[in-house]
Amino acid sequence: MHALPPERRPLRVDLWVGLTVLLLVPLLPAGLAVWLHPRAPDWTALRAEVTMLSVSAAEALDNVLWVDARDVAAFENGHVPGAVNLSEDAWESQLTGLLDVWEPGQRLVVYCDGEACLASRQVALRIRRELALDNVAVLTGGWPAWQEAHP
Repeated sequence: MHALPPERRPLRVDLWVGLTVLLLVPLLPAGLAVWLHPRAPDWTALRAEVTMLSVSAAEALDNVLWVDARDVAAFENGHVPGAVNLSEDAWESQLTGLLDVWEPGQRLVVYCDGEACLASRQVALRIRRELALDNVAVLTGGWPAWQEAHP
C-alpha cells in the first residue's frame, strides 16, 4: 500500500473534519428540541415493558375487557365483540366510555393494527400510568391476529 504524498494528507484530514462538523452541528439543536419541546413524543412506549398475550391466551382469561386503540373509523369498520374504543388521539373524549364499562378486577387487553402499530402499547402504558391499573396487556398481532383466529 502506498502512502499519500505529504501535500495530500492535510486535504484528507480537512475533509473529514468538515464532514464531521456538518453532521454533528445540526444534531445539537435537534437533540435539544426533542428533549425540551413541551409536546415531545412519549418515547417510554418504545422502551417500557408490557405484557403480551396471544389471541388464544387472551380468550382463555376470565373477565376480559377488550380495548381497541385504533381510530374511530377503523373501530367502526370492525372490532373485537364488546370492545371499547380508546385511542391516543381521542383519549379525553373516549375515556369515559372505558370507565363506564370497566369493572374492578377486570383484565384489559389492548390491541391495534398489528405488530408494527405502537398505539396499543402507548394506550396500555397510559392506562397503567394515568388510571393506575396493572392488569393490562397488549394483544400480540393486534386486530389482524384476531381476524385470523376468527375467520
